Amino acid sequence: MAGNHDQKLGEALRKVDNGMPDQVRHRIDETLSSLPERKKKWKRPSMIAGGIVASLAILLGTGFTNTTMAQVLQNIPFVESVFKLAGDSTLKTTVEKGLAEKVNKSAADQGITVTVNEAIYDGTGVSVGYVVQSDTVLEENVNPSIDFNVDGKRIGNYGVGGSSERYDDHTVLGVMHLDVSEPLPNEFDLGMKIKKLGESEGEWNVQFPVREISSENKVILPVEKKSSGDITVILEKVTFAPTATEVVYKLKQPSNREMELSFELLGSNGEHVEPLSLFKKDDTFKVSYEPFSTIPETITFRPQSRHDNEIDQILEKLEITVGVN
Repeated sequence: MAGNHDQKLGEALRKVDNGMPDQVRHRIDETLSSLPERKKKWKRPSMIAGGIVASLAILLGTGFTNTTMAQVLQNIPFVESVFKLAGDSTLKTTVEKGLAEKVNKSAADQGITVTVNEAIYDGTGVSVGYVVQSDTVLEENVNPSIDFNVDGKRIGNYGVGGSSERYDDHTVLGVMHLDVSEPLPNEFDLGMKIKKLGESEGEWNVQFPVREISSENKVILPVEKKSSGDITVILEKVTFAPTATEVVYKLKQPSNREMELSFELLGSNGEHVEPLSLFKKDDTFKVSYEPFSTIPETITFRPQSRHDNEIDQILEKLEITVGVN
């Protein structure tokens, strides 16, 4: 199947061969000959996924902008959207619904090109799909070391998670999720300053506009309060978004014996979503969980068991269940 696809791709590329620079033609031939017979399976990411293949980085680097070529590029594997290939079905859905925004911005240094393919910001965090392509063989681990900025200002407190997949010796596809402690503007320019890719040091700076897409979001403000002894939990806000379920709550307890508590989030349909990130400021917490496959009728916010009967009896009284509709 993949062999037939590659053969058709080669024929399509040759049809637009007239007037193509020799350098571009040579790089295309190299790329076609190096395509694997089978498309690699994308591993399920820990928090994110996305990117594009080396072909796009090669052609963009030449400055070749033929309209017909742009149409042909849509048929090259991974170019249109790598979010679709991610093990995360949520990212596939954002593309299918037209929520992900095309970026296609590149930066090159040390013989390595980094291209941001697409991004989505749903109000809970920013997911970015990218590709790393090198003239030489890449290391197994090219996890980028990045400083982020918003409208030119460095972000103070943020968390980043992600995953990557090696496509071939010269290409790595990846995605990252950016979560911040403070609210972001509805629209802003996101700057990514990459200082290191694996063991390769350099400077890869990419900046692109980001716009919040919240039309798919559902927000509830339960302000539900539960107390047990001198511990109080107040569930203030829950946001159901395409890429995450965000919970904001307050936890009040005596400072002289604060208990470290974590909370499970469950839906009325029995679905359990895993936590992705947590931020704390004073007694207010913001936790991002995986998105629910479908928004449940009710959710339960439950302290996790400490495997201590006396403590668990206290924690049971802090469980909160609220309606969503």
